[in-house]
Amino acid sequence: MDERFHLDIRSDDDAEALLDSTIEQPDDNSRALCGAALDASVEALAAGPLSMLDRTTVRDVFNGLLRHYFGDRFADAPRRAPRWPWSSSPP
Repeated sequence: MDERFHLDIRSDDDAEALLDSTIEQPDDNSRALCGAALDASVEALAAGPLSMLDRTTVRDVFNGLLRHYFGDRFADAPRRAPRWPWSSSPP
């Protein structure tokens, strides 16, 4: 890799800016895939024989975790259809 690509990275903010410059916005297909994967996981966890949580609660937990992991910047970004699944804050 050409060192000029990364020599100016001096902080986490610099690294984040570099990473952000290489990532495109998700398209409708990637949003649909993420939503389907989350829905399937919610269904599987809520339907388990020992599950103590209903689908809505499991989805809220997932939404909170996604917000926690990916941050408010992505969770609060302007929505494009279909809507991103995270909307709840972690406890």
